[in-house]
Amino acid sequence: MKIIPITSDQLSGISPPEFIELLGFPRSGKSHAIIDLAHAWKRIYPNNSIYTIDTENGLIKEWKKRPIDNFQLWPCSNMDEVLFSFRDILERNIQKDDWIVIESMGRIWGFAQDLGYSEIANMTKSEYLAMRRDKIASGEKALPVTPHPEQFWQVTKNAHNREFMDILVTLKCNKLLTTTLKLSGVERSDSKIKESRARKDARVSIALDMGIDGEPRNPYYPDTILWMYREDNGSYSCKVLGDRSWDSPDSNITFTVSSFWYDFIT
Repeated sequence: MKIIPITSDQLSGISPPEFIELLGFPRSGKSHAIIDLAHAWKRIYPNNSIYTIDTENGLIKEWKKRPIDNFQLWPCSNMDEVLFSFRDILERNIQKDDWIVIESMGRIWGFAQDLGYSEIANMTKSEYLAMRRDKIASGEKALPVTPHPEQFWQVTKNAHNREFMDILVTLKCNKLLTTTLKLSGVERSDSKIKESRARKDARVSIALDMGIDGEPRNPYYPDTILWMYREDNGSYSCKVLGDRSWDSPDSNITFTVSSFWYDFIT
């Protein structure tokens, strides 16, 4: 194998693919932004596609309101379906100007954990935790929150990281991930769930005082992290929380979203 280095006189002709993570609370406009992207991309690159893994219902509803034919969607309700759909997408001769969109990383991390409970405890997560609560209520010794933790996390992280995320981040196409925000355990005085060090480090790294759903390391992968939210007047706005191409990393950029892609690039 021979790798040819890039020289400085070639930099002007290089356009790295986009890798964006779009954060937001439910109903903050993430699905709206994805369909906006598909419509804009159809005008710019009419022969390229948007390949989407969807774990929620909002996206297909938005697509039905604003149909576009460069958009393909794989609906998934568990980790096996996510991995099957991801492999199907990988077989489609993906081009550098295509997009892979994942809606949403929080749900997929949950699916991976569900797979861990199923493989190790032979029951769903909700069934296992209900059994654990029953044992505590009856005075029996509490079961661990995760059954056989070492095996459980091996199954969970193998499905999420090795078979999915570790491959996704290496693809030479554009990528957009969505993730749900939530009030962190630090903020919620009524919460009995403590925020992990990994989660806290991730959100602090982008100056965010809210929790981020999904595998704790996810925010480290994208080049650009955006926080999308809805204004009181019903319009959508985005705040750039981080971007590797910034000349001034401490800049505070917020833009109103009328057409997501065009507003983002300008």
